[in-house]
Amino acid sequence: MTPDLAISDLLAVLDTIEEAIVVYDKDGGLVYWNDRFKEIYAYRDEDLFPGQHFSELGRIDIATGNVAIGDDYGTGEDYLARKREYRTRLQGSFTVQLKDGRWIKTTDRRLTGGGFVSVQTDITALRSFQDQLEAQVRQETEKRMEIAGKLLAATQVIEFTQMSSGYAHDLNNMLLVLEANADQLMDRDDIPDDHRPFLMRIEKAVAQARTITQAMLGKSTEKRKLEKIDVVRCITETLELFRSTSRSEIRWAPEIPEGALIIYGSNLEFVQVVLNLLVNASDAVSPQGGRIDVSLDVLPAPQDHVPDIGRLDPDSDYVLISVADNGCGIPETIRKKIFDPYVSTKGNKGTGLGLAVVSSILAKNHGGLSLESEEGVGTLFQVYWPSNGFAPDPGA
Repeated sequence: MTPDLAISDLLAVLDTIEEAIVVYDKDGGLVYWNDRFKEIYAYRDEDLFPGQHFSELGRIDIATGNVAIGDDYGTGEDYLARKREYRTRLQGSFTVQLKDGRWIKTTDRRLTGGGFVSVQTDITALRSFQDQLEAQVRQETEKRMEIAGKLLAATQVIEFTQMSSGYAHDLNNMLLVLEANADQLMDRDDIPDDHRPFLMRIEKAVAQARTITQAMLGKSTEKRKLEKIDVVRCITETLELFRSTSRSEIRWAPEIPEGALIIYGSNLEFVQVVLNLLVNASDAVSPQGGRIDVSLDVLPAPQDHVPDIGRLDPDSDYVLISVADNGCGIPETIRKKIFDPYVSTKGNKGTGLGLAVVSSILAKNHGGLSLESEEGVGTLFQVYWPSNGFAPDPGA
């Protein structure tokens, strides 16, 4: 049989562990504490005695400056109030940062005989790892999506070469790493619920970027993929993704219900057209008071209307996608060559390829584009996309 341990032996064991162990009675008074509790908070011998209430210990923390308070943490009274509330419920955990930068996580649970036991753990290393991982994912997202955007724009107007295929292969590998890190964060239980939508947007953006890289890798040997495109849903999902990167007000209230307008074509190319026009509009408007209006219609080819890009078949119907902004407008001096590669109104911030990409895609799809712009007032782009797509109905 296992010999019984003396109480003194059990207490000696508790003094050897890394966590602070504290027992309070039903009134919140100290009953027991191990040496680690005293070490974590740098308490003096006279600070700890049986019956000492936990709120008094909190006041000692504030008086000695041991607990971080101030603009980012609230006043000392805020700290005491949060601690009282937590120990009223005794659910979840209570995390506080000490003045020296350490993070302490407290987990309290009720005892069957009354009172509660408190286990306090130094989670500084874990917190630091989590911050580093989140920063890494954020930096990798920004870096890789910037690279993906530039490659996407350039490769639409320049023939794919072995080098560009190599870039796409490397980028695809990096996106796999980014996706894996985002998945790991999503699986963590300590990620706040209000952070999860941002991670979902990262995963969605990565998925789209991987679709693009796969298209780049296979473009030289495979035909463009034709599929059914739910126009309203496709634009709505693109706007949801884009809103997370834009500070402008974006208005989109289609009168056509989702599922009512289906065309055939390349979903990837359709998204590229909408996304490039949104990026241009967002770059043109002011961070304060900027507005982008997106609308949708279906109409016969306008008679006697010659678009700036492409030609319209007078016997065809077109999906009309309008993107209007109240931004700076396009100077008259470059308006006629704005669709040429490497022509940009953004200086060093732009590649000059966004509208060239749009022009190239619309040419392949027998569509058109019209431009209206006035400096200091805003710009309107209108995309005419054939309502029956650029290929016959595959089911016909």
